Amino acid sequence: MKISYFGLQSDIIEIIQNSVENTMTEDVLYVFSNYQSMKEVDVVLKKSSTSLFPSYAFMSETDFYEHLFKTDRILLKEEKEVILFYKSLDKKTREELNINSYFDVIDIAYNYYGLFSELQEYKVNIDEIKFDRWQLKIFNTMNEIHNNFQKECDKRRFVVKHMLRDVNNIDYNFLNKYKKIIFINKLKFTPFEKELYEIINKQKDLEIYLQIEESDFNEESLKLKQITFPETNKLSGEIKIKEAPNKFVQLLELIGTLNEEQSYIYDADDINTDDYQLLNQSKLSHTIKLSLNKTKIYEVIELLSNILKSATHNKTLHGQRTQEIIFSMNSLLEAFKNECFKKKYSNHEGVFQVFARENYKYLSAKEVRNKADYKINLLKEKNKFTDDELAKEYNKYEKLAVFLEEMEVLLNIKSYKDYISFLENLADKDLGEQYYIKDRYLEALSEIVTIEDFNFDGLWDKFFDDMSISGNLLKLFLKYLDKKDFSLIIEKDEGDKASRINSLDSISEINKESIYLFNLQGSLPKVRINNFLLTKPQRAELGLPTKEDEKLINSFIFYKNIFSAKKVTLSYIKNLDEKIESSSLVAEIILKYNLQVETSEISEDVVLNIIKGYFDRSKEGNYNISHNEFIKSDLLKPEIVPNISLGYYDYEALEKCQYRYFLDSFLKIENIEEITTIFDLNSFGSVIHKIFEEVMSRKKDDIEMRNNFSISEEEIRDELEKILNQSIYVIPRDYLEFYKKVSFESIVKAVVNFFNLLSRELLSSSTIEIVSEQRVKQKKETQIDPRVFINGIMDLHIKSDDKEIYVDYKSGNLSKDDKIEKALKQLDYYELMEYGGKNERVEKWIIDAWNGNNVTKNYNRKEKFDTITMENLKEIINSYFQEKKYLLADKITDCMYCKYVHICRRGDEIE
Repeated sequence: MKISYFGLQSDIIEIIQNSVENTMTEDVLYVFSNYQSMKEVDVVLKKSSTSLFPSYAFMSETDFYEHLFKTDRILLKEEKEVILFYKSLDKKTREELNINSYFDVIDIAYNYYGLFSELQEYKVNIDEIKFDRWQLKIFNTMNEIHNNFQKECDKRRFVVKHMLRDVNNIDYNFLNKYKKIIFINKLKFTPFEKELYEIINKQKDLEIYLQIEESDFNEESLKLKQITFPETNKLSGEIKIKEAPNKFVQLLELIGTLNEEQSYIYDADDINTDDYQLLNQSKLSHTIKLSLNKTKIYEVIELLSNILKSATHNKTLHGQRTQEIIFSMNSLLEAFKNECFKKKYSNHEGVFQVFARENYKYLSAKEVRNKADYKINLLKEKNKFTDDELAKEYNKYEKLAVFLEEMEVLLNIKSYKDYISFLENLADKDLGEQYYIKDRYLEALSEIVTIEDFNFDGLWDKFFDDMSISGNLLKLFLKYLDKKDFSLIIEKDEGDKASRINSLDSISEINKESIYLFNLQGSLPKVRINNFLLTKPQRAELGLPTKEDEKLINSFIFYKNIFSAKKVTLSYIKNLDEKIESSSLVAEIILKYNLQVETSEISEDVVLNIIKGYFDRSKEGNYNISHNEFIKSDLLKPEIVPNISLGYYDYEALEKCQYRYFLDSFLKIENIEEITTIFDLNSFGSVIHKIFEEVMSRKKDDIEMRNNFSISEEEIRDELEKILNQSIYVIPRDYLEFYKKVSFESIVKAVVNFFNLLSRELLSSSTIEIVSEQRVKQKKETQIDPRVFINGIMDLHIKSDDKEIYVDYKSGNLSKDDKIEKALKQLDYYELMEYGGKNERVEKWIIDAWNGNNVTKNYNRKEKFDTITMENLKEIINSYFQEKKYLLADKITDCMYCKYVHICRRGDEIE
């Protein structure tokens, strides 16, 4: 096999043109290792060629191998390879590797393919590998998988890419089309390729064109040894080195050079695309490959997948499955917060927040309609709403219910063929995706659907570890989209000569007049080595490629472009605080040619002028940065302050901070941003209150008419079960059994204890009146303020011959005085509303819901804690209506954890 050397500064177009002219009568195939080089050379030669049927052909190395190997088996690629791998695993292996679903096997499959394809390519005898003990166990498992995998392939007549690479699969009909094959800049040869080319070379002329020095290549091992730099006096042109403190300044420097001359611009940072979002794309665009996982349609599918995967059948308290489908509130919340999703499915966030604020953990179409009926009945009782207004309110809930029913329909989809119509419609104009994104998406969809055309037995049967085949099919499709990319296409006006940023991965070997390379910091070139199982010394001993080998090969394209261009700019970022410095590639060039580094010194004013000049050419001159002073006007009240509703917690908020009360009561700006997965204290407290309330309602007649306080635990459990059935959407399923057997059993005993307490206190009373959850209303509201509506709910109010008992159930910690005093203050408020002040007949009980005890028995009120008086209440109300501004909390500590701290900006308001 002949090897021809041309040097780094040679012109590949000129080389191939000469070759074509010298082989005009021969059928020659040129195989390019660099795809971009092939495209650019092809364009040039087609322009200069006068022949309609040239005797030569161009092909990328990847395409060459696809044509070279032939099989009568079905070739599997991408996701189909992983599916076959998963299907070939036996029960023993799945248990050993803890594999429960397809998604557990993806990384294992890629590790398997990477390891065994490399061992095959480099003709490694596995019996000669010196494994450590930990490696041997893993390898034995992998080898067993490999044997089963090969059997599965034989059984189904499948083949995967690396197994196809076999000299027995050479397609000589393809080779016979050409008299000669020339490889362009092929610097890497595996042991398998050496064997392959020896066989081909017996029938065909093979030649290699290398743009390096002869001394740089070992012809015996067919391996690159080094890359020799040209001497200073033989450099093709000027090389500039630029150093910037950060990416922003580096990009501004690049923008500043655009008017000087047209350059080929390449970015070495493959995760830098977000930095280009502010660029004027008609002047400086980029061709960096973007993944489909950055698109709107991907977002929507991911959210749909999460909703469907969260779906399950509702269950009764005794674990019996019902037909009702419920969805997790967390998955719905994430969807309704997403603008793309709301655009596609309308905005249900407003009515959804009703359920979120009530601590729902699950939601169903049935429950949404139940809530709608309940809400409409409440509104009808007020006699303030027209039929149209009621219908409009009901329709908000109905739209959410219909959406959940749509999700139930999707949940029944069991294959991609059933999904295809829905997924095609997702790509419509509603999401505003560009046509080239839609085209790439639909191409990926057509590929994933073909999985079901293959002979996989019971393809999706037991493929996933939950009930949602539908949701997991979407998740699998997302995995497929992760590997699909696209280039941003900018529509330009005719004659527009916009500069374009290209990925360094797309750089060709063609000589360029002027080239600008930036982001040349860190470890370059970036290479990926399969580090699964084998250590670096083991890889070297077995003849497998190391990171150093790959870096040397990949640095060729970098040096080839630098030393063949007439004008070169190399830019990197240096930030010692973040341990960022130039790459060794740049450092070698600086050292070799003793180059001076141009350090950026762009000031803030210069940066601003560059930005203004670049984004708005119509404006000229200097721009000064200024900051306006904070204006204390946000907290001004309207001229007419609206009437207020005042329950105890409203009073407490009003006393502490008028502005917070206003935001809470009138603006209602709070939205739930996260659904907790635990049974939170508020929800738990609501259930406990409900138990005491319902049991008291059940025994009301017995107590009032028969003075009978006896109650059994079974009666309480009966009420408890009814309440828990009503709360099935609020209680996390994972905790339900625990709460039933532990927490709620304590509450059952606490209720019994509480009734025993009532019996001891009231058994001798001749008359007893019981009111649970009594709505408290001041009898003389106008004496407080005509603009105040009193609104409060007392847990339990008992009237007897000689006293009244105000009862408040508390499920929180009551071990400290301040907790007890705060609870008593709430009952003080109700006493004030009822009697205008203290009444000696009133007893105040704070009941510990965990044991049923009255914690205020024998408790002495502490003078250091404030109490509520009518004068104090009027003063607070008058202040709210009379002050021109909303008063803020007196203590800064009250603001530390306030949800409105960034709205009121207390630090700016109070100097």
